Amino acid sequence: MISRMRCCSAVMVLIAAMGSAAADEPQLGAEVPVAGLTTNIATSGGEMPENFAAEAFRAEGALAHLPGTSRNWASSGIEWEASSIRFEPLIFEDVSLERTGYNFGWLQPGVSAVRFFGRIPFVPYYYVAEGGKAGTYTLGHYRPGSCVPYAIQKVPYSFEGALVQGGLTTAMFFVVP
Repeated sequence: MISRMRCCSAVMVLIAAMGSAAADEPQLGAEVPVAGLTTNIATSGGEMPENFAAEAFRAEGALAHLPGTSRNWASSGIEWEASSIRFEPLIFEDVSLERTGYNFGWLQPGVSAVRFFGRIPFVPYYYVAEGGKAGTYTLGHYRPGSCVPYAIQKVPYSFEGALVQGGLTTAMFFVVP
């Protein structure tokens, strides 16, 4: 705010030194009613600086960058192939932390432990629910530096997974004394 005030006062001093502007233009610092303001940015005439670029543009001629033309720049090619790393579904992956960087600050170790140990009893469910997928690729996630929205990682719904989980839990109830 201070630098803006200094700039305005310097401009006011400069205008005072140059003399008064055209009569129809409001003076800097003068109160002008809102109805008197316009969006016209055209010059009001008077002495203008010499246009040095006009002669250069006239000598160069009209240039257009049309389809099929190119600029006189050195071409550089980038050859990139997408990674084809495929892996089975990651049961213990924490997407919001590992891929997007969202965390709970100093509570994060506890939150990660609860997520990890809370999934251990449901490993059979996750294997059946996500095991039938064709595999997971690393492509399709957000790029580094992108603004990533927060996403809640949901448990996949699987009727077969629920049957397997229920059967194994019942079997463990009878096997373990």
